[in-house]
Amino acid sequence: MTDDHSAPPERQDGDSPMTDLEQCILFNRDLLHIHEVERQRIAKDLHDVVGQALLTVKLELNMMFLQHPDIADRQGIAALREDLTGAMHKAIRSVRDMTYALRPPDLDQLGLPLALSALCTDYTERCGFETDYLSAGLDRIHLGFEVETNLYRLAQEALRNVEKHAMATRVMVRLVASHPNVILHVADNGRGFEVARMLAASKSEKGLGLWGMRQRAKLLGGEVRVNSTPGTGTSMVVKIPYGGGGNCNDVAHTSR
Repeated sequence: MTDDHSAPPERQDGDSPMTDLEQCILFNRDLLHIHEVERQRIAKDLHDVVGQALLTVKLELNMMFLQHPDIADRQGIAALREDLTGAMHKAIRSVRDMTYALRPPDLDQLGLPLALSALCTDYTERCGFETDYLSAGLDRIHLGFEVETNLYRLAQEALRNVEKHAMATRVMVRLVASHPNVILHVADNGRGFEVARMLAASKSEKGLGLWGMRQRAKLLGGEVRVNSTPGTGTSMVVKIPYGGGGNCNDVAHTSR
């Protein structure tokens, strides 16, 4: 878990001048950082303001009918009550979904290992495939806001791709700190694809896509490797340097 929202580290005065490529990478990292911090702020406002307001209206509506049973017994009022309650429940759910899409509270409140565990459970419940999740080696290291956020986004995109394209029944997710890298491994038993073709197509996608996932990892000095062929499933390995030592803090579950 981290609340370190400081900007990415810059080159010190004593270092040699940055090349144009290094300046471009640093600029893109800054933009990505600002983007994620803004998403976090909007998500918090949605949850704390809009979500709580909708919940209050729903509770007050139910209380009104409980305190005035004569109103509830009138013709047509019961159906109206059900419609209003259903609409409020749907609105609250929509705000929750938008909040989690922008910045899941679990990531800030519980940290990356447990946030990924919750993400796997959510995909199992919504999509029906089994997820086998394990994290290890993360209790004594500080990944920082950038690394945690981007690893979560990469796992999120990988699971989204499984949902949309893989037709898989089982997904394995591993998050392991192995100095000097933190490694995310997502593998499924789905139908697979041609990596080169998917990489070319993903450059025009609105979401991250395979190309966008690789670029996101590169900005942090990491890499994304994908192995897949039609009919054999897909394996994605992300390596991102974290710059610290660590030991074991294991989180595991299998969701069905």
